[in-house]
Amino acid sequence: MVGIHIPAFLVFSWSHSFGSSRSMAVGRASVGFHSTTVGLRKPRRPAGLFALRAGMFDFLRNFGEQARQEQLALLKAMKEGTFMDYVRDKAARDTAQVRAFRDGLSKTREQLSREIEAIVERNMGRLDQVDQAMKEIENVLLGADLGVGVVDRLIQDLRRDVAQKRLRSGVQVRASLAASLLSLLTQAQTEAEKRVQAERISAERMSGSPACEVLLLVGTNGHGKTTSAAKLAYRLRTQDKKKVLLVAADTFRAAAVEQLAEWARRAGVDIAVPLENQKNAASVAFDALKRATDERYDVVIIDTSGRLHTNENLMDEMKKLRRVVERQVQGPVTECLLVLDAPSGRNAVTAARQWLKDVQVSGLVLTKLDGTARAGFVVSVVQELGIPVKFVGVGETLNDLRDFDPVAYIDGLLLSDATAMAQRTAP
Repeated sequence: MVGIHIPAFLVFSWSHSFGSSRSMAVGRASVGFHSTTVGLRKPRRPAGLFALRAGMFDFLRNFGEQARQEQLALLKAMKEGTFMDYVRDKAARDTAQVRAFRDGLSKTREQLSREIEAIVERNMGRLDQVDQAMKEIENVLLGADLGVGVVDRLIQDLRRDVAQKRLRSGVQVRASLAASLLSLLTQAQTEAEKRVQAERISAERMSGSPACEVLLLVGTNGHGKTTSAAKLAYRLRTQDKKKVLLVAADTFRAAAVEQLAEWARRAGVDIAVPLENQKNAASVAFDALKRATDERYDVVIIDTSGRLHTNENLMDEMKKLRRVVERQVQGPVTECLLVLDAPSGRNAVTAARQWLKDVQVSGLVLTKLDGTARAGFVVSVVQELGIPVKFVGVGETLNDLRDFDPVAYIDGLLLSDATAMAQRTAP
């Protein structure tokens, strides 16, 4: 990039192959592009049903002008061999987003950085110690819950870079890992998005576009569904100016309705609650959707009861709830978001696999990312299950639910201190 300076200790080239259908090779480097956002349909307008305003949710849209500009900027950076410049410029351009990921991933990053720096200092100066260094780095990455398959690919790419004598410091080792990890993540996210969109298109061909936008939040007890529902509602109200109805369909957990009501108050949105002695979640959702029709709400967000994926009866109830909702809106739900607790790490993969089998999950919401040192599992979840990550929770306030941004995620996981140093030394 013209006029951009980067410290010499950060400059080296990459030879990673991304392999995505959206990839574009440039010399020995290539990069895959994707957007973590999914487009929402402009619904048909049957008589008696309210119509949504034209347009899309800002954070649930197809590849738009902003995404295309991001792609062009990243392509330019890779052409010029200035991957770190791109990350640095993104940090300066999208300060709030990048800072949120940096802060949220600090526990994982600090642990990875400290251990990798120590390994490089001990071993990388001598060729006869490279194998030992690779084994130690492999163990560190596994400890961050990146998963065996992902770590094998990272170590393979790292060995190649070391063999070509490009790496001289722990920062450069982390930058090499970051480039490989970004390639894996972007490819996995792109393929997952394509699968989800294909399923949505197929469902709409069979039943038509839904009469209203419905977001269904599912998952296990204690993983943050209720707070995530409120944060989504807040974003839709404040950023997209939508009229949002939260639905308290958790009829099992004590005080669940009261908790969601308090969050609705904070978010400044309305809430539909069960009638006295109304214990059937599908019935609650049915009544709420009727209210949404009558009162012309733009978006309905349904907070469901937490349940273990191993409880067959409760999973059957969830399937029934979804069927009732889709009959009522005359089309598929806009999003079925599985909420996962990030501190669970790779243990969440097993649960997510069963949810994907039993309920058509369209995306993941990862909560409490700021409370774990095992944030590396994000990559393996997407790669192994083919479910895109849509949002991540990086704090406790209403503003702390962020779009999943692969570049900001990789920067926060491995690079933030190096990026900040590049910013400080730039002219």
